[in-house]
Amino acid sequence: MKVKFFIAAAVLIAGSVSCISLDNPDGDVYNAMVTVKSTEDNTVYFQLTDDQTLYPEGFRGYGKEVRALTQFRLLKENVDPRFDATVKLMWIDTIQTKKMLVLGEGENADDIGTDPIDIYNDWMTCVEDGYFTMHVRSWCGFGASVPHSLNLVKVPGSEPYEIELRHNANGDSNDVLNEGIMAFSLDGLPDTEGDTVKLKLKWTRLDGTKGEKEFDYRTRK
Repeated sequence: MKVKFFIAAAVLIAGSVSCISLDNPDGDVYNAMVTVKSTEDNTVYFQLTDDQTLYPEGFRGYGKEVRALTQFRLLKENVDPRFDATVKLMWIDTIQTKKMLVLGEGENADDIGTDPIDIYNDWMTCVEDGYFTMHVRSWCGFGASVPHSLNLVKVPGSEPYEIELRHNANGDSNDVLNEGIMAFSLDGLPDTEGDTVKLKLKWTRLDGTKGEKEFDYRTRK
């Protein structure tokens, strides 16, 4: 079943980070994008970056792996040495996540859409831990009641680490600009075998011009 993305107004946090210094925990509050995971003994933890992990004391998780926007306080004492630091969770909001598509494998350009969309160049647009998380905006009708579809697409014949963001507004009107966050699993890409490569993203901007940007990418461990 195709997952629909409802682009809606978002309350977003300024001055946030996706990577923090864990050398000298000072009790400061951070906002970050994380993957919520569990160990083999069902201990819930946060994957902050490709290499940094956090233990959210007292948090029970969701019973499955999810991407999430979080706010937490970094604690001075790390209570579980398996992780880089212990944090006190202030709040958490899960992010809708879906898999990449391969154009031509049961999908076509008309179904996926070719409507324009903008991608913010901020900390919420990031490639880490095998996910591409995007902070986007699009024209919507008042109330954002029409579901929009976003898909990350691998086009046959393209370079191994070249992907496209496709947007289908499903006939929605152009009344207001609204924002949203969406995450995509990158497990359909070739294994980088421990190397960091350049992942090229292409999309069509709201002004009709072609967007292209490269991100550092490494297959998750």
